[in-house]
Amino acid sequence: MADNEGTGEGAGTGAGTGQNEAPAWLAQLPADLKANETFTPYKTLGDFAKAHLETAGKVKELDGKVGKVTELETKLSSAIFKPDDKATPEQWNEYYKALGKPEKPTEYEFPVTEGIQRDPKFVEWAQQTFHEIGLPKDMAAKVAAQYDAFTLAMEKANNEAVVKAKADAETAIKAELGAQYPVAVELTTRMLGKYLKPEEKAFFDETGMGNHPVLIRMLFDFAKKTGEDMGVRSANNNADKPKEGFVYDKSPAPPK
Repeated sequence: MADNEGTGEGAGTGAGTGQNEAPAWLAQLPADLKANETFTPYKTLGDFAKAHLETAGKVKELDGKVGKVTELETKLSSAIFKPDDKATPEQWNEYYKALGKPEKPTEYEFPVTEGIQRDPKFVEWAQQTFHEIGLPKDMAAKVAAQYDAFTLAMEKANNEAVVKAKADAETAIKAELGAQYPVAVELTTRMLGKYLKPEEKAFFDETGMGNHPVLIRMLFDFAKKTGEDMGVRSANNNADKPKEGFVYDKSPAPPK
């Protein structure tokens, strides 16, 4: 009976020792870590290393997600959300102000562009319009600059068209009048100086209309009908002589 009890105790003791025995690799750890239950589930050092790599990978993945969340939060904190269709005028105004709309229309500034003279009334209209539609201040300056460029381009194209039209007309009239063209030019100058008021003559001089081919032909035709061209014709050797026996209204009659 005694032998049987001894055998039972021995078996029980052996089983208990096998289950509670710490993994041998823990002996390599410092004394304060050997008894840490965190390591006891890993039977070998390799098992612990694999578990560590797996955990480290999950931590890295989580850090990446946390970083993206933080970045998104930063962007959202400075984001400007467009109001929906049910927003009040006040909400829309706050939205435009967040985009850069100034407090007052007069705060809009226009670039200084060479060759552009701004009408004060146009500036006032533009400022009021920009403010009503909520245009940001920097965008308004860009719109004004683009408008200036468009205006200058249109003015240049118009001037070039005028110059070309005048040149074409001059070529055509020179071919039409031939040797009489210098007479017609001189006649135009005399008639403008004789009949125009000072302010009218200033207009023709400033605009260049005084020597426009169309005006030259018109006045030359008029002068021929009224006899105004006689004096100028006599001074020009290449001009046509008046018909014999034809008495001009404002010129002496030819000798008999």
